[in-house]
Amino acid sequence: MEDIVILSGARTAIGTFGGSLAATPPIELGTVAAKAALERAGVEGAQIGHVAYGHVINTEPRDMYLSRVAAMQAGIPDVTPAMNVNRLCGSGAQAIVSVVQSLMLGDAEFGLAGGAEGMSRSPYIVPDQRWGQKMGDVRTLDMMLGALNCPFGTGHMGVTAENVSAEHQVSREEQDAFAVASAARSNQAGRSWRPAFFGLAALAAAAFLAMPTTLDVSAPAVIEPAESEMVVTPYEARLISLSARVGDRVAKGAPLGQMRSSDLAEAEKRAALDDMLERLAAQEALASGDYAKYQLAEQRAAIAAFRAEQGARRLSDLALAAPGDGRVAWAIPESRIGELIPAGEPMAEIQYGEAVRARLSIPVADGALVSAGMTGSLVVSGLAGASFPVEVLEDPIMSEDRDGRRALSVLAAVEAPADHELLKGLTGFARLDAGTAPRIWAWARPAADYLRFAAWKYLGLHL
Repeated sequence: MEDIVILSGARTAIGTFGGSLAATPPIELGTVAAKAALERAGVEGAQIGHVAYGHVINTEPRDMYLSRVAAMQAGIPDVTPAMNVNRLCGSGAQAIVSVVQSLMLGDAEFGLAGGAEGMSRSPYIVPDQRWGQKMGDVRTLDMMLGALNCPFGTGHMGVTAENVSAEHQVSREEQDAFAVASAARSNQAGRSWRPAFFGLAALAAAAFLAMPTTLDVSAPAVIEPAESEMVVTPYEARLISLSARVGDRVAKGAPLGQMRSSDLAEAEKRAALDDMLERLAAQEALASGDYAKYQLAEQRAAIAAFRAEQGARRLSDLALAAPGDGRVAWAIPESRIGELIPAGEPMAEIQYGEAVRARLSIPVADGALVSAGMTGSLVVSGLAGASFPVEVLEDPIMSEDRDGRRALSVLAAVEAPADHELLKGLTGFARLDAGTAPRIWAWARPAADYLRFAAWKYLGLHL
């Protein structure tokens, strides 16, 4: 016969009479314990071949089927035999014995033994209720007190152990010694393997933590052109139209947009009119022989002509054009059409060539790991399945906002094919290769860096 062993055990809390578990049926207590025992043992409910539950006082009709209901609620099939065992205070122990006997006989390979009791829910019964009481008082019996008293009148069952001890002369010291020995045997059986196990586990953990692992620095990224030129408004004017869109390829001089200024147009017309009038005045002076007036009118006409030419050039400047061959990397939104744009405000950015860079925001804790020449990869939002090699071009640059928050950033060159779709403003995520280090250092480094920063900020210590 094979050895029979206990694979696991579980129990609920032991409540007080009328306490927090008073409203919980014994079936529910038995179900919770059964589920936990099966989970801890790693045994499926379908593997259980026999169930026995110790139970004494029925608190509701379902309790007469306690072992069956608790077993099925714990995931044990309805074809598995189940029985209640009532041996009063020894009911739970008898349930274990009954399951062991079933295993010894080969009736099952796995069994579930348990017990559930809810004395706070013990009912009162009225024996005369069914057939009636013709006369006299009707009795109500307390089933809990009935269960706790000997049916032969020898007294309360709670003192049975004391009576047996006195009859067989078993002293309290002998009982305590037996309890200590039993506990020691149980602890030894459960812990004899633990020193070796924990020793091996500690060695394995140390070896695992000492193994080298790659150090990766992850950083949000924003795409920007490697070489570009910004087109700005030359004068304050109203935006009338936009001719180019982001991503469009444009040639030098290609129209990007049109602006209009009523003030500049009026000034140009006024200067042209002044030029015409001064020239007429010069002709009249020449015809009258007033040479001095003629020369003055000619000078005024030249000034007016210069002002008219300057006004025409300013008006032509309001026709925004590409400063060179390239691609529109950024343009003012179409929603701004019709607005009065101040002088010097950016209107478009023309990217020259195909080279792009990524501006990486480096976590402060990783700043010491990043340097020029590091390589990694970049993924960009919206470009599924595409990854681009990157190389850091500079050491991190520190900045601090008004609230005292520090931030690090670096520029990285992006290696992209000629037909790439990387445009200014696209966001992504870069992962830089920072070499290798023991796992424990890689995991502890952020915490160590935070403590170093806190010591500097709050204590003035430079660690």
